[in-house]
Amino acid sequence: MHSLKATIIPVDNEKNTINNSKNFAVEIIDQKTKIAIVSDFYHPDLGALKKSIESNEQRTVTFLKPNEIINQINDFQLIILYQPNNKFNNLVKALNDENINKFIIEGTKTDLDFLNKVSTYYQHEITQQIEDYQAMLNVNYTPFIIDGIDFESFPPLKSNYGSVNFSIPYQSILSKSIKGELINEPLLVTFETLNRREAVLFGENIWQWRAQSFINTKSFNQFDDFIGKLIQYL
Repeated sequence: MHSLKATIIPVDNEKNTINNSKNFAVEIIDQKTKIAIVSDFYHPDLGALKKSIESNEQRTVTFLKPNEIINQINDFQLIILYQPNNKFNNLVKALNDENINKFIIEGTKTDLDFLNKVSTYYQHEITQQIEDYQAMLNVNYTPFIIDGIDFESFPPLKSNYGSVNFSIPYQSILSKSIKGELINEPLLVTFETLNRREAVLFGENIWQWRAQSFINTKSFNQFDDFIGKLIQYL
């Protein structure tokens, strides 16, 4: 609680100056959005995500292990699952039971067998192969506006080779491409079901995207704004 006083300087020949000052109080409320990034191992993507998300001063990020967050899930407005494996089993179940929004990021260490078991809405083809995929923006994406950002110039992300089959409608923000050729596979998607919003990024090394964005524009702003809009949506 802050006590303040506002005063207006009297004008020439002002007769009544009693009401030129007023005391008032302002209560400062912490309205930060709390976001948890849950990972079983360290990766440069984690730091890049934290910096991007916290570029908005109204958001704060906490790193937690899968076993550390179970009793805290209701303390966060969004939970990001980074390359989940079977250690995330209780967390995924709790998020589904509580109908909490989530953002899953997959990569070379993701346990696809585990995800296929716990996922209701999409299934991975498992090939045990890794491929480098570049991003191509879907200009028809509608849930929120994406400002001009040169995704095609970004380094490829490492992703599991194989199709992903969805059982519900979804929208691709980014699609996979190889050497500039678009393939019919999503790289970053969002979907809504049962009043819950989710996003899935099918690739790791997004930290290189943030670095490339800085090289392109001499600023992290474009990339951070993009991540910010995705977080806001979720």
